[in-house]
Amino acid sequence: MTAAAPGAEINRRFETMQRHPAALLDEMDAGVRKRYFARDARQCEKHGALTYCAFHDYVAWIPSWVSAVDPVARALPPAERDRLPAVRQFTDSWMGADGDEEKSITTFMMWGRAGAQDTYRAVLASQLIRSVLGLRPPRTGCDLHGQSRALVGLWLLGQAVAPARPRTGRSRPAPPSSSRCSPPWA
Repeated sequence: MTAAAPGAEINRRFETMQRHPAALLDEMDAGVRKRYFARDARQCEKHGALTYCAFHDYVAWIPSWVSAVDPVARALPPAERDRLPAVRQFTDSWMGADGDEEKSITTFMMWGRAGAQDTYRAVLASQLIRSVLGLRPPRTGCDLHGQSRALVGLWLLGQAVAPARPRTGRSRPAPPSSSRCSPPWA
């Protein structure tokens, strides 16, 4: 048996996703659409200040997500806790198809395998931190060099994941960037 690399069907899907992400729903298999995009595709639970929504087969993971995000939420001022986004599980195979990514913190269809639980905790916690501090996503051409909210963000991240010692030999400080990011309210 031979396997063929994805071809035109994948290219068409990505072109469609770039132009109009919601159009993917019309093109996908009805069973996939029902399982991942129906109104009841996710089960939601409220824990503390946040609502967590998981696909039905992954509801048992919600306590892991709570343990990653709740320490950050509890460290925030009470007024900020009232405006936190929901944590929603998504499938990156159809990223953008439901159009709710901007309003939510998203988590994966995998969690902490092969000793990577702290990495997943840090990624999920950092999404909440980025949302609360008004930070842009990584690799958007800006940094937080010289901004006090960088320290606040690191302190908040330390609430969820214990700081690790730097790895030897490979890490070098990045050169100062000329690109600065202003908070969205500035």
